[in-house]
Amino acid sequence: MRALARSWDDDLRDALIGEYGETQARNLLHHYKHAFGPGYRERFDARMAVYDIGHLECLDRDGDLVMRLYRHPEDVATRLRLKVYHAGAVLPLSDLLPLLENLGVRVQGQRPFTVRRNGGAVAVCSVYDFTLEHDEPLDLGAVGGHFEDAFMRVWVGDAGNDTFNRLVLATGLDWREVAVLRAYARWMKQIRYPLGQGFIADTLVRHGAITRLLVEYFHERHDPARD
Repeated sequence: MRALARSWDDDLRDALIGEYGETQARNLLHHYKHAFGPGYRERFDARMAVYDIGHLECLDRDGDLVMRLYRHPEDVATRLRLKVYHAGAVLPLSDLLPLLENLGVRVQGQRPFTVRRNGGAVAVCSVYDFTLEHDEPLDLGAVGGHFEDAFMRVWVGDAGNDTFNRLVLATGLDWREVAVLRAYARWMKQIRYPLGQGFIADTLVRHGAITRLLVEYFHERHDPARD
């Protein structure tokens, strides 16, 4: 009966106190008590809201973006979950889908949520909740950080948005190592190598072990810290 009488707001207050302590929880509750709409509350419990608040607090000005890749305990090894936090209105899917597809995942589901904070530097934020699938089982601990780095680098324009980015999940390379292979492929195009960029990317993905050896060879040849 006590559990039934509790509201989602009660759970949020207790979860914030458990995570941040009473003083900081009071400040956060002031900003977020009424920030989450009915759709969000139906889908996520207060503990997930606290997790999301931790990332929303990293958004300092309009246009900032933070993302996290994770997996539910019951998910199969080919499934991934992605949360995208954006300072501002909900982003068009047309901006996000090509980026995700070029990273080698298929979007199986997505839900956007608007978060309206009471005060703070950014009043309106958006949260995208994606369900993703990959062709092969993935060790999230090994490739998750590289995926997040590559996503952010592509988003801000530091890395190209093309099918070479599939190498991040397929081979465990980071975005800089993928950029090396992309640069070589573009040089081959300039010298009129007859096969296209897409074919080269597909071949590197299909032969991941050889691709990793090519990158290791590049490091051995050009890293001044190596003997």
